[in-house]
Amino acid sequence: MVSNNKISLSALVSGLVLFSCLAANVHAATITASCEYRADSEQERSKADVKVKGLLPGGVYSVSISGVIGPAQVASAAGEVESSFDSNPKDIAAGDIGIVPGALASGSATFIVRNALAAQVATGTVTCRVR
Repeated sequence: MVSNNKISLSALVSGLVLFSCLAANVHAATITASCEYRADSEQERSKADVKVKGLLPGGVYSVSISGVIGPAQVASAAGEVESSFDSNPKDIAAGDIGIVPGALASGSATFIVRNALAAQVATGTVTCRVR
């Protein structure tokens, strides 16, 4: 029975250490983003790019904007993920995440970064260039 208690205590300590590392990492995440909304072109268009730094290397994250959740990504060895969102069909076909043309018509974009457990680890709002 003492052996089981040692295992439980060891597991608890390991879990607390892991939680502490993840919690410390959450506060270090930063978002750099840009966005643009075009209303004057022949076709309305929304485009946004985001780079998140300070994540746990190898961790799985997703970035969302305007209710659109991007695919899960594995953070690089440097603890970074990048996503591009666009309403242009050619850019979507080339790999950008599709959003509706008027998604950024408000002139701002809020990005939310979540980990594999769907917990929010970073958020940021930027003003979009409007043309």
